[in-house]
Amino acid sequence: MRTLRQLTSSVRAAAAALLLAGLLAGAAAGAGGCAQDPVKAPPPGRLDLLPARAYPQNVAVDGLDVGLVFGAPVVDAPTDNRPLRVSQPVRNVADYPLNIQYQFEFFDDQHRPLRAASGWRFMNLDPRVEKFLEANALETEAVDWRLTVRSAR
Repeated sequence: MRTLRQLTSSVRAAAAALLLAGLLAGAAAGAGGCAQDPVKAPPPGRLDLLPARAYPQNVAVDGLDVGLVFGAPVVDAPTDNRPLRVSQPVRNVADYPLNIQYQFEFFDDQHRPLRAASGWRFMNLDPRVEKFLEANALETEAVDWRLTVRSAR
């Protein structure tokens, strides 16, 4: 007959073996589960349904689309030795002055942006007065342009 000490020792050994077996099984299942999960790709970007050529040339952001109106631009086409030049009339239709910043971007015949944009320029627009936002492209390859106007920061 076994003594109480021998029984306790046997029970402890069995419990330890069961615990170790459970841990090993859990680790194997966890590792196997990770290996079997497919790698998830990031969600794809959405397609812009507006064609690049239909994007507006004058873009007013920061709520300025309500306070500004744009006239017909004067565009001097590029030549072999002179780049594209744009003069865009703009008028503040609000009853108070607006401080704006504006930037021209120029594009080649494939509608790819050329170099850096003209940089942000500051202008104060008095109420009801027409002003002209002007810029030259840096390359003679420029055939198209876009003007972005935002609130002065």
